Amino acid sequence: MLKKMCCTAILASLSLGAQAQEHQYFNFFYTGFVNDGVFNPHVTYGGSFSGRDLNNDGVLTTNELTSMVVLDVNYTRCTAGPNCTLEFSFDYKNGLSIDAHYYDDNAPYYETWSERNFKTGDSVFRYAANRETIPFSRLDSFSPQTKLQVLSAVPEPGSYAMMGLGLVALAAMYRRRKQAIHPGLAA
Repeated sequence: MLKKMCCTAILASLSLGAQAQEHQYFNFFYTGFVNDGVFNPHVTYGGSFSGRDLNNDGVLTTNELTSMVVLDVNYTRCTAGPNCTLEFSFDYKNGLSIDAHYYDDNAPYYETWSERNFKTGDSVFRYAANRETIPFSRLDSFSPQTKLQVLSAVPEPGSYAMMGLGLVALAAMYRRRKQAIHPGLAA
């Protein structure tokens, strides 16, 4: 019986590990930026991304994304071209790399303009204007003190496999202990 349980647990863990193409969801936050030469540890920019590691190399890249939102723009939904570009990669070893550019000029009326740029390790730039108000712009630069936090919204499939193996090990230990204390007792 115990051998069957162990074999089942091992097969289940292998099948879970083989599902590397499972959807992965993440939130991220960068905290601490330099603005006008002054470091502010409270300035935070964040976003989210999701995708599937289609080639099983452990790196999530631009063409494997299903969603990538930063500065209120979903870069996977805007059309590629001069007004919207995205280069992206994420893995646990090298971290997060984003180079995103978005520009909207409300053509053909040209009554509002908006630009948002996010480049990891360089800067975050936001610009907005319309015909009736004073333009808004802000440039925050990354610094050596800028901290990155990436949170997985859903546990990795391997977590479930480890939990299953742990439960099987606990059950086996319980059964052994029970048999050692009461040798004639059937489980």
